[in-house]
Amino acid sequence: SGHAISGLSDLQLASLIAVIGFFIGGLIMTFFIYPIILG
Repeated sequence: SGHAISGLSDLQLASLIAVIGFFIGGLIMTFFIYPIILG
């Protein structure tokens, strides 16, 4: 996203943490939440 690109280009730690947090959240949703909902 634009936020990730601008944040990483400025080397802002908070933005990097936010991007990693969203990525991990997406993985958790994909591998843990969806199987519970679908299964």
